[in-house]
Amino acid sequence: MNKPPYFLVLILIAILYSCSVRFESDERLLTKGKIIDSNSSPIVGAEISVYSRRPTSLISENEFLLGQNFSNTEGDFQVISLSDRSDEFSVEIENGNEFTRYLYLSNLEENPPQDLLINLETKTLKQIGRLNYNITRTSGSNSDLVFSFSYESTSCVEFYDETGLVADQSSCYEQLDFNSTLDNDNPDATNSFFTTFDSLIEFRYSINGQPEESQTLIIDQLENEFNFSY
Repeated sequence: MNKPPYFLVLILIAILYSCSVRFESDERLLTKGKIIDSNSSPIVGAEISVYSRRPTSLISENEFLLGQNFSNTEGDFQVISLSDRSDEFSVEIENGNEFTRYLYLSNLEENPPQDLLINLETKTLKQIGRLNYNITRTSGSNSDLVFSFSYESTSCVEFYDETGLVADQSSCYEQLDFNSTLDNDNPDATNSFFTTFDSLIEFRYSINGQPEESQTLIIDQLENEFNFSY
């Protein structure tokens, strides 16, 4: 059996070493906080995941789970994880499909945490509901409809540096707008989207270029139905 040339072995070792992940072996990071809902009640069993991303090649990245835990009966959590001075450090908090998702981002390479502590303090997850809408044309052909929905997003992403929250790099429960047009080629529309519980949705529409009108909807159930005809 032929052995590979010695210089190829050296190249392979160098590649493997350059792609290896080197964490701070003698350090552990503590991430803690509290999770509540919109009524200020603790959320039990929310999943908290601490991640680091490190490049493994010029064209791809790997995501590393440093540690994971769940909130207790008081909504409090602590995650003791590997310590990594990553420029893409994140903490993700979620509680199934019925609540919003929270994402904490920071550059620990430039802003290492004091005392190896990340304190998220109190974060709120909102309950979410789905709007199922059905828009149909009942007035016959040659009727066009321009419509839009304005609603609150179901995610909160916050970026922090040494001074605190960086607003222009964060987006928390922002207002979203969805626009569409119905005509002879596509006279009807059936779809759905998620938004936060107890929030308002504005439905705006214009038929055949007439002045725009609007309706306000409230999301007060897990499944909400909206029917409109023109």
